[in-house]
Amino acid sequence: MKVLALVSLLAIWIQPLYGGFDYPAYSARNAGLGNSYLAGGEIRDGFLLNPALSALSTGSYAALNYANLYGMSELQFANGIALLPYNRGSIGLAVQTLGSGIYRESQLTINTAKAFYNRHLSIGISLHYYHVTAEGYAQTASWGLDAGFRYRIQDRLYIAGTLSNINQPGLYGHAEEIPQIAEAGVAYVPLPEISAYLAVRKDSWHAPEISLGASCRIYEQLEILSGYSSASAMPSLGIVLDAFGVEASYAVQHHFDLGPTHYIGLAFHPRS
Repeated sequence: MKVLALVSLLAIWIQPLYGGFDYPAYSARNAGLGNSYLAGGEIRDGFLLNPALSALSTGSYAALNYANLYGMSELQFANGIALLPYNRGSIGLAVQTLGSGIYRESQLTINTAKAFYNRHLSIGISLHYYHVTAEGYAQTASWGLDAGFRYRIQDRLYIAGTLSNINQPGLYGHAEEIPQIAEAGVAYVPLPEISAYLAVRKDSWHAPEISLGASCRIYEQLEILSGYSSASAMPSLGIVLDAFGVEASYAVQHHFDLGPTHYIGLAFHPRS
């Protein structure tokens, strides 16, 4: 029965075309914007999408995020994120987990990034440690290296690019179990309160995907998010409340076959 449950779980996970350690989103903000802010600005948890973004943070940051993917108890996702700026750069740390007692993925990420030329250019790298436990199977582990950049073309226009798992890690002897991904992104900020994002992603094993996102800050403490990912055609909506150095966020992504996923996040960023 447990083996059957594991097989069913993996079949569901494969259906939206996600490999191991490749999640629909890693935070409520990320989900609300549809994974699109590859070229985003001072988004403190952004280094999990683009290693270079942590260099743009102006203060320390700590966050917890939780989601129950598609409402399934076997697909519980949680992470903790911390960021500490220094000089013109930063150091980031994240611990993530997905699954249940039958099958569980765990990931540790260490990030560093630095800004150059009056913050016009930022470059970063992230090192990931991947660990998988599956009931009835031997544990396995691997590691991956990501690199990314963000460049300000002008005050309102930014571009970015990333390469994920450059070293092509594998699990159980299969390289395709951990995706190797190239991404390019654009951010346009017509007004300080409004941002629009576009990202194009190519997994070495699947067709290209497009992500779109937009954010609108209604007033200083309230931000509305929307996004769309062509991966399984998932639209998303989100809201962020930020006051007194505490940020509460919520987002929902809707998969038209598997249903909605709700994300919640709580973050702390002491005012500088």
